Amino acid sequence: MPSDNGWSAPVGIRTPNLLIRSQMLYPLSYGRKLPANIIIRKTSQNPPDTLRIVKRIALIVALLATQVSPATAVDIPVICTDKASYELRISNVVKGCLETEASLGEAPLPYSLTSPKKLNETLEWRFKAAQAAAKREGVSLAITSGYRSLARQEYLFNQAKKKYGSFEAAAKWVAPPNISHHPMGLAIDVNYPKGPNSAKWLELNGYKFGLCRTFKNEWWHFEGNIAPGWKCPKMMKDATVLLNS
Repeated sequence: MPSDNGWSAPVGIRTPNLLIRSQMLYPLSYGRKLPANIIIRKTSQNPPDTLRIVKRIALIVALLATQVSPATAVDIPVICTDKASYELRISNVVKGCLETEASLGEAPLPYSLTSPKKLNETLEWRFKAAQAAAKREGVSLAITSGYRSLARQEYLFNQAKKKYGSFEAAAKWVAPPNISHHPMGLAIDVNYPKGPNSAKWLELNGYKFGLCRTFKNEWWHFEGNIAPGWKCPKMMKDATVLLNS
C-alpha cells in the first residue's frame, strides 16, 4: 500500500501516517528481541499455537534427519576403555572403538524403548573404568545396588512409606517404581551405606567417565546423565523433583 508520496513501506514497519499489518511468520528467535520497528499482531490469520508447535517439531525432525558429514562426525569424540586394563583412549564416532575396547558413549545415556532386565551396559562400563581409576589411587568403589525390577522397587517404596509415614516423605529417599531410574537400568548406588568418603572420589572424578551424583541427599546415587568429559548438572535436592518432571 503506497503512501501519499508513492513510497511503499516494507511489511511490518510503522511509519508516521501508516501501519502495515505484518503477515510474516517469524522463525524461532531463541530469546533474541526483535527490532523495535517490527510489529507482530495477533490476528485471525496468525497460525494457532498447535500449528506453530507442529512446524517447530517438523523443523527439529528435519534437522535430526540431516546426515552428518564425515568431517563433522570426526569432531564428535568417543571415549573407549580397554576391556582388560580399563585404560581410556579418545576416538571419534567414525572410527569407533577397537574390538578389545568398550565404548563409554558420546552422549547422556538414553531411556530404553523396552523394559530392561539388567543394568545399562554402557553405564556398567563407565563404572568399571572409574572403579579401575579409583583403585589406582587407592580408593575402593563398588556397586551396592544397580538394576531393580519394578516389583523390587515397589517393595522398597512401600517399606519407605511405612518408615517415613507418607508418600511425599518416602519419595525423598526411595522413588516410586514408575519414576525411579533403577528399573530403567540407568542408576547405581555406590558404596552404600558405609562408604561416603570413597564415593566422594566418584563425585569429584565421575564426570571423566560420564557419571554424576544426582541428589543432594544421597551421596551414593550416580547416573550416566552426561557424556564422558562433560560437566555434571546441578544436583537435585532429592527424588521428589522427579515427581513433577
